Amino acid sequence: MKISIHPVDLHLKNRFTTHVDSRVIQHSHIITLEHEGFTGIGEVTAHPFYNITRAGILSSFDHVKNSIEQYDYDHPDNFWELLSPLLSHNLFLLSGIDVASHDLYGKIKSKSVYELYQLPEAVNGITSYTIGIDETSVMVDKLLATPWPLYKIKLGTERDVEIIKALRKITNTPFRIDANCGWDLDQLTSYTTLFKKLNIDLIEQAFHPTEKEKIKAAKAESKLPLIADESFKTMDDLAFCAKYYDGINIKLVKCGGLTPAIKIAARAKVLGLKIMIGCMTESSIGISAASQLAGIADYLDLDGALLLKKDIAEGTKINNGKVIRSGLAGIGCSLL
Repeated sequence: MKISIHPVDLHLKNRFTTHVDSRVIQHSHIITLEHEGFTGIGEVTAHPFYNITRAGILSSFDHVKNSIEQYDYDHPDNFWELLSPLLSHNLFLLSGIDVASHDLYGKIKSKSVYELYQLPEAVNGITSYTIGIDETSVMVDKLLATPWPLYKIKLGTERDVEIIKALRKITNTPFRIDANCGWDLDQLTSYTTLFKKLNIDLIEQAFHPTEKEKIKAAKAESKLPLIADESFKTMDDLAFCAKYYDGINIKLVKCGGLTPAIKIAARAKVLGLKIMIGCMTESSIGISAASQLAGIADYLDLDGALLLKKDIAEGTKINNGKVIRSGLAGIGCSLL
C-alpha cells in the first residue's frame, strides 16, 4: 500500500469570518491511498481553533507513513484501529486517512460507503448555506446573492439583533444561528426569546466549550434547541452533550473520520440527541465523504465547497440546498 499527501490552498469567494476566525484561503491537503490498483482519496483541512496547522499535519503524516505502507490492508475499521493510537493527537489527519481508506475499500467492493454500511438513503436532505460575519449591509447582500431554502447565520458580534432584524426584512426563510462561542448567558436568554419569534430553529455553540457552568445553565434558559459543535468532538463528549445539549454537530475531522462518526451517530440516537452532519470549509472531497451520512442526519450543514472560488473535485452536488450524492463507489468523488 502507498500513501501520499498533497497540500493545496483553497481560495474562498469572499472573506469568511466567524467569532473565532477569519480567512480568505483555506489550507487543505489531499490524501491518496493506493492498493491493488485502486486509489482512495481523502481530505484534511487546517483549523486554528483546534490548533491544527499545515506544519502539524505534515509532521504527523511523516510519523505514520511507514506504518501505513507496511500494513496488510483488509478493512477500514481494522485500519482505523491501527492508526487511532498513532494519531490520537491529530484527529484531523486521522479523518483524512480514514476517508481515503473508505473510498479505497468502496472502490474495491464497487459500493458506496452508505451502501457498505447499509445507511439510509438521503431523502430530501437540505443543507443550510452559511452567511459569515460582516458589516450588516454586506451580510444582506450575501444573502440576496444566494437565494436558498435554509441559511446558517454566523453571529457573536455587538450587532447580532441588528443583523437578524435586517436579514428578516428581506426573507422569512428559516435561519439557524451559529454563535461560535461568542455569547454569554444573558445574551442567550434574551436572544432566544426574540429569535423564537423570527423563524429561527436552533442555536449552535453559544459558549466556549471550557465554560461548563454556562453550558449547564443554558438548556433551562434557552427558548430554542441547542446544538454542540466545539463542545462535541469524539465519543468521549457524548455523555456531557446528552445532558446539556439537544443535539451534536458531527464533523468527520473532529471525531477522526467515517469509522467513529458512524458509531457516534448510532449512540447519539440512543441517547436522544439530534444529529447535525457538518463540515469545515473544504472541497467536494470532504463534502462527499460527510454526505455519506446524510440519511442519518436531522440537520445538514454541508455547504463548505460552495464557498470556494474553485473546487478541486466533483462528487456530491448541492442543488438549491438539496444534497445529491453521486452514488458512485467509495465516497463518490473524483479529483478534477
